[in-house]
Amino acid sequence: MRELTLGRVLLYAVIAGLTAGLLVTLFHAIITEPVIDQAIVLEEQRAAQNPTAEADHHEAPIVSREFQKSGGLVIGYLFYGTTWALIFTLVFFPLQSRLARFGPWRGALLLAELVWWAIILVPFIKYPANPPAVGDPETIGYRQCIYLTLLVLSAGSTVLVVWFGGRLARRWRRPTWLVVVAGLLVVGATLVLLMPPNPDPITAPADLVFNFRIRSLLGLTLFWAIFGAVFGWLAWRNARRATSPSAVAAS
Repeated sequence: MRELTLGRVLLYAVIAGLTAGLLVTLFHAIITEPVIDQAIVLEEQRAAQNPTAEADHHEAPIVSREFQKSGGLVIGYLFYGTTWALIFTLVFFPLQSRLARFGPWRGALLLAELVWWAIILVPFIKYPANPPAVGDPETIGYRQCIYLTLLVLSAGSTVLVVWFGGRLARRWRRPTWLVVVAGLLVVGATLVLLMPPNPDPITAPADLVFNFRIRSLLGLTLFWAIFGAVFGWLAWRNARRATSPSAVAAS
């Protein structure tokens, strides 16, 4: 199979990122935004009941809630999709010869699944997303620090597990996928257990927090599923055109 050029990988990744970003924006606009509205109402009610305590932490929003629900959501996910398209390009391009044995479609999906595991699922299990009614503004710096630390450790450990998993599988004469999956589970569980807990207590209703977290995880999972599927389909079409009789005759 002919390898994709860097420009072609970038083009396909940007298309996949923008497509996934737009579809996930629609998902959150319909499914998640009502839960956020409920959390904001609870936060406003709590502030009204205790205005003195809440006044110290109250800050005027940079943009209005209406803009956040419309243009802000679209812009945010388009930026998210474009950013990860660039990162995905830098990862996929040097690895495509190794991924070629899975085929263009499955290779792209496999890489997207690994990215989802490393940067979405493992950090989310330890530090799940919370609605606006949850979180102390004074601890935001610490919370961002421990989250980013876990994200970097998860991404680095995933690379190491995949890198050494194949070698260990050949040495132990075991299926590569089994060794890699077992390694990812062990390392992921270890990181989740060793990282410090979230310092903020959960003050919002449990059902509201649960519904928000489930929708947040579903949105992120949907993004990477769409990204991998669209990129894989474009790569598959490119490979099919390259091996068509007319393309072979022309070369």
